[in-house]
Amino acid sequence: MDACTRAQLKLSLGKLRNSRAQAERAQPVSSPCISVCKMDEARGLCIGCMRTIDEIAAWSTMNDTARQAVWKTLPERACAWLNETPCA
Repeated sequence: MDACTRAQLKLSLGKLRNSRAQAERAQPVSSPCISVCKMDEARGLCIGCMRTIDEIAAWSTMNDTARQAVWKTLPERACAWLNETPCA
C-alpha cells in the first residue's frame, strides 16, 4: 500500500470513528460519505467511506436499521485494511 493510500485510510478511519455515533442517532441515519469517492477494485470498497458499491447505491432506499448495520461495519473495515488483520 502506498503512503498516500495509507494516509487516506487513517483519515477515513478517524472520521468514521468520530462521526459514527452521531450519524446513527440522526433521523434519518446520515451517510458516511466524506467526499473521497474512490473505489479500490481489489477490496471492492470506497477508500473514503469504506462502503461497497452496492451499499452506496442502495443507501437512499435503506431504512435506518439497515443504515446503522452498515455504519457498524465501517471502522472495522478501515482498520482491517490498514492492518491487513481484523480489528479488536
